[in-house]
Amino acid sequence: EDAMVLGDYLVIVDEGEILQKGSKTAVFAKPNCVHTARLLGMKNFMYGKITKHYENAGIGILDWEGKEIKVLWTEELKLGQQAAFGIRGENLALVKESNEFISTKETNLVLATIKEVVPSWIGNRLTLSFEHTDREMEMLLSSTAYERHVKNKQEIMVDFEAATLCYLGKPDTYPPAQDEGRAKQNQIAIDF
Repeated sequence: EDAMVLGDYLVIVDEGEILQKGSKTAVFAKPNCVHTARLLGMKNFMYGKITKHYENAGIGILDWEGKEIKVLWTEELKLGQQAAFGIRGENLALVKESNEFISTKETNLVLATIKEVVPSWIGNRLTLSFEHTDREMEMLLSSTAYERHVKNKQEIMVDFEAATLCYLGKPDTYPPAQDEGRAKQNQIAIDF
């Protein structure tokens, strides 16, 4: 958090190796691997195989444990490759029942079960589970939105646009089961 507030340029170092460097905005918005993303506070990851490419739309399909997820196509992606994507909790969007939500080429609608709600200074942290995977995700939601649209519900519809998913490389290069406790041993350098 201090690095994001104080610095202009970030260097992410792990065990003496530079993982990523650049402007704080660029590094925070597009971490280059799962481990860097974890160091920067990202908690939601999807692992799967790229199964389709709609060239005219600039969209690819990630098979996320049986659920098709639309992702923005980048030159790094190849059909058939294993890929890791991340999304920040603040980018998971609540789909309100009162809205007539129109699915577009960039949206991903997923039914989620609320496992836990933890109030925090920024609103509420919801732990969500999904039918198709054992992996859970964290969603950040304002107190007002929680009180108006979520309180006393067990399931909600969430959406994450393809543009909010961050390509983090191949999972075999950056193992999904990394020990999150390692982050304490790492350093983030700040340049003013």
